[in-house]
Amino acid sequence: MAIGVLAGGMTPEFGDALIVIDGVAITLFIVMIYSAQIAAGSSRLFRLLNASFLASRIKLWRAALKGS
Repeated sequence: MAIGVLAGGMTPEFGDALIVIDGVAITLFIVMIYSAQIAAGSSRLFRLLNASFLASRIKLWRAALKGS
């Protein structure tokens, strides 16, 4: 029992359910706040892992090795 019975007659099970609901709500709130930063970081990551971008980097790397 994470929370005891309150004066209004709340059962411990209901109190535990409220704690879980609060945790989910706080998590969603934090995700909403940082969603722009998460989106910017993921778009940069997807750009770096793009197949055409990686292929061009490998071509540049191979050309540099042939030139040396």
